[in-house]
Amino acid sequence: MANLIAAGTCARNIAMLGDQMQLAQPVQCVHPGRSGESSLDFLLDGASTIAPCRGIFLATSYRMRPKVCQFISDAVYL
Repeated sequence: MANLIAAGTCARNIAMLGDQMQLAQPVQCVHPGRSGESSLDFLLDGASTIAPCRGIFLATSYRMRPKVCQFISDAVYL
């Protein structure tokens, strides 16, 4: 989160891309409170997608066929 704050002081916009449902980074130590979360997890604060007032959610994926993408969305994210 500190890196995001530092970069944000000299940027007009920040684009954060990611999928909070993917495997988390392996952690070998204990972080107090929420300090071990990624910046995206921290900003999502438990929500499944970014709030409309905080950014935009890209509902279209161009990485895989639409039927495969829909199956994964239905099976994992709903």
